[in-house]
Amino acid sequence: MVTVEFLAPVLESGRYRLRTLRKPGGQSLWVEPDGLAEITLTATDAEWPNTEPHLSNTPALHLENQSGEEQLFMLERYAWGDQAALAADVTMLQLFRDLYANEALRPGEQISVGKLAVLFTDLRGSTRLYREIGDAPAFGLVMDHFDVLRDVMNAEGGVVVKTLGDSIMAPSASRWLRCALLSMHRMF
Repeated sequence: MVTVEFLAPVLESGRYRLRTLRKPGGQSLWVEPDGLAEITLTATDAEWPNTEPHLSNTPALHLENQSGEEQLFMLERYAWGDQAALAADVTMLQLFRDLYANEALRPGEQISVGKLAVLFTDLRGSTRLYREIGDAPAFGLVMDHFDVLRDVMNAEGGVVVKTLGDSIMAPSASRWLRCALLSMHRMF
């Protein structure tokens, strides 16, 4: 079944979602004055695309149904979503991690994790360093190492989640390689 409908709505700037009544999920859209003037959006039996086309405030929308059943298209405005902070965004802020480091989810609370890059670091030879220069000076160098990593992670949109000994674990919003390289350059 293939059907095409044409709409010419007048939309406020911001985030929208196109969905159908019977198909889970939806297609994210961003409306702004210099967005696309015309677009074809298609519902199929597959998942919605993981993209967010930018549309003009007066777009020509061609809604195409290529699914196996009749679909009712709905265009919804996410007015609250333009300025909302999602849990994924908040937990990637170092200040949030610092302020709520000892907090835990309520028992039985379920969370989901999507794609995430994780950086692990370890100072090679740190045990020998502690033995050769002493605990206090070696500990100071390890703390300097953590400061460098934390600064680089913050600058790249990442966060240090955990430290253990001389190691860190840090999800870094898929920029972990750049963070690692910048950290190494600043340390040496």
